[in-house]
Amino acid sequence: QLPTNSVLEDYPRGMPAYLRHVGTAVPSHRYEQAAIQGVMEAWVGGERRTDRLLRRVYPHSGIEQRHTVLGDFLSRAGATNEPTTHTTHVQPQGPDEGFFLDETGAFRNPTTGERNARYRREAGPLYVAAARATLDGAAGLRPEDVTHVITVSCTGFYAPGPDLDVVHGLGLRPTTERYHVGFVGLGRRPMHEF
Repeated sequence: QLPTNSVLEDYPRGMPAYLRHVGTAVPSHRYEQAAIQGVMEAWVGGERRTDRLLRRVYPHSGIEQRHTVLGDFLSRAGATNEPTTHTTHVQPQGPDEGFFLDETGAFRNPTTGERNARYRREAGPLYVAAARATLDGAAGLRPEDVTHVITVSCTGFYAPGPDLDVVHGLGLRPTTERYHVGFVGLGRRPMHEF
């Protein structure tokens, strides 16, 4: 039952929605949070205020591990490619190194264009892998049963976007309704606040 002040109050009652299964996919490189803190201290540290901020933010974020398509810090941060349980792992589509570190090992700051190009190359396979894991985990659900695809990202953008990648990647009907929600600032706010 929806609360009376819900933004969904006017939603047609005759159209039930079902979430049948949740599947996940992550890039194969996994870094421990403490290791990434060390990388960030080496990259942007050295100033008292910044160092204090890094020492407070990283250990108190509630994040234990981070997954990424970037292999720049594999040796420096002691990353692993060992699979985590209950999720699909996707191998990077581009080069593992040279994005944040140049050929000498010095830090570099990629442009917005470089970052978005990398996102465009890597995002589609991750979305499709997560959608496939969802479809495979929902007993009796077939691609032709899917009526809507909703994707969310705060990282990058491209159009047509990852929602269309999912439709094509899973062989969904071309009439599948697609929605991509982008620029949501890490996706932490309830949708009714937008």
